[in-house]
Amino acid sequence: MLDCSGISPVDVVTSRALAPLPRLVEFANLWLTSGAIGVFPRGRSQATQIEAFSFSSKFQVESFPSKFDPEARIVRIRSRAPAQK
Repeated sequence: MLDCSGISPVDVVTSRALAPLPRLVEFANLWLTSGAIGVFPRGRSQATQIEAFSFSSKFQVESFPSKFDPEARIVRIRSRAPAQK
């Protein structure tokens, strides 16, 4: 079990071109379940990545068009459960 007692809370978690969406959420899970919002630029492959999201019932996933590329998307993820303190 990961000891997270020394990690400060954050409001937003973001990453660009690091990993597929399910892996990003796995990396950010600690902060997302503590109330942070995930904002992840996904490019044109976002639909496939959201479909592969095996834990979508745990998170609310929204997708918005990118202002830089009309075919790319920005994905916003929030925990459906109340924040854990």
